[in-house]
Amino acid sequence: FTFLKSIHLYISTTDSNEIELAYLDNINSTTNMIELISTNARLDQYVKADKYKIRTQVTLKETLTKDVTVKAAMKFRVTADPF
Repeated sequence: FTFLKSIHLYISTTDSNEIELAYLDNINSTTNMIELISTNARLDQYVKADKYKIRTQVTLKETLTKDVTVKAAMKFRVTADPF
């Protein structure tokens, strides 16, 4: 990730405002995997929706002259309230 300075992920639905999910600033250029910092936002209304949109905002350290493929895996932890 020599080209990547920071990344921020956002989630939204047609009925809910966009909120920040996770982020990472000052990304180490020698790594090939990054783990974002969760904002610990409540996601109930987002994950219960029929569909949601994830938006990514990145800041680059350098100009890219070729396409870059990024693979992402997201994990959500759910806490159920029985009552």
